[in-house]
Amino acid sequence: MEHFHYESFLEQLRNEFELDVAALAVCLPEENHAIRWKYISGNISENYRRIVLYSGKGTAGLVVKTGKARIIENVKEYYSAGNLYEHPILVSEKIESFAAIPFFKNQRVCAVLLVGSRTAGKMNQVLFQEIFSHLPEKVGSYDTGELIGN
Repeated sequence: MEHFHYESFLEQLRNEFELDVAALAVCLPEENHAIRWKYISGNISENYRRIVLYSGKGTAGLVVKTGKARIIENVKEYYSAGNLYEHPILVSEKIESFAAIPFFKNQRVCAVLLVGSRTAGKMNQVLFQEIFSHLPEKVGSYDTGELIGN
């Protein structure tokens, strides 16, 4: 099987939809099912490398737990200042608006695609639908499109 270039995929997605950040968090069974941001395009820091989440925790963890996409048009309006720290990727990358989309393997969420902007209001339902309809059925070893919801 040929190696999939996740970095190129994220860069292309980010450029095509004029987004600031595109990242892929991956579940790691060998690390007690920890979730780590493994690939990123448009990052402003290297802090993402130290972020470790689990199901139900953080932006990626919530998507892993529910199996549903999340669309947040305005991070500061949606999250209180007190609980924003629970979403370290948003803080470290200064993301103000985003969508997080589950990717599946064998009908289980195994990765999360985050596409975001450093401008509040950039991500909305229309842009989300454009991005989602643009995604191929498979991204590397992951399936897209199952159990999608809001």
